[in-house]
Amino acid sequence: MTRAEGYTIIEVSLFLGISALMLAIALVGTGLSIRTTRFADSTRSLHAYVQQQYDDLLNGVNSRLGNEACNSGVISTATPQTPGTSNCLYMGKLILFKPSTDTLTTYNIVGTEPANPDYSKADEQLIFDFNPAIVTSVGSESYDIPWRANISGSKRPVDGRAVDAFALIRSPRSTRIVSYTYKEPAAAGSYNLPSLIDPSVPANANNISKAANFCVSSSDGLGQPSKLTISGGQGQDAIGVSFDAVVGDCNGS
Repeated sequence: MTRAEGYTIIEVSLFLGISALMLAIALVGTGLSIRTTRFADSTRSLHAYVQQQYDDLLNGVNSRLGNEACNSGVISTATPQTPGTSNCLYMGKLILFKPSTDTLTTYNIVGTEPANPDYSKADEQLIFDFNPAIVTSVGSESYDIPWRANISGSKRPVDGRAVDAFALIRSPRSTRIVSYTYKEPAAAGSYNLPSLIDPSVPANANNISKAANFCVSSSDGLGQPSKLTISGGQGQDAIGVSFDAVVGDCNGS
């Protein structure tokens, strides 16, 4: 009598159970990999955007649309003047990193040449003398961080303060770019830049050319944030990026 070959019910159950477990592990791993890839893309895209603002300014790219006129440091949109015919001097960019949001807002910074500029002064003082102002009424730009990653915190290590404004201003006499980090005044539409960058005011010392961290958190629940670092230096290393942010990097107060 020939014995029938086959699998027992227990063997089939074990096979199905192990297969289901392996499939679940694979799906979990795939999901984590996708979330990690998305977050890396969010961070690198944000870094590229901020770096592009720096590079454009360094290379003299004028993004001003000519929708404003300048007179003695006062900006007006009532009588627009096209670039090249205006006394508006394009000087830089202001980027706002508002906490708990996934959108950055960028504004143009323009100034006016004083009657008798002293080009022997330090860049920081010369920039202040040109009375730079933030143009909020026209020419602003919004950038949405991909995959809804958000700004989760910031810190300026020199004084432990939380900051949300990052200004890049090119010296009127050279290609040097001076960076400014500070806390934007709470009053809507205040944007009082000159009072925050005046190098003769001791309280502004930490606003000028000081490093700052801006942390980015994933919308997918990944635990460790990434970090953009503003170094205050020149060139490609002025805007850094890393994925090893730790507690304390962005807990400014």
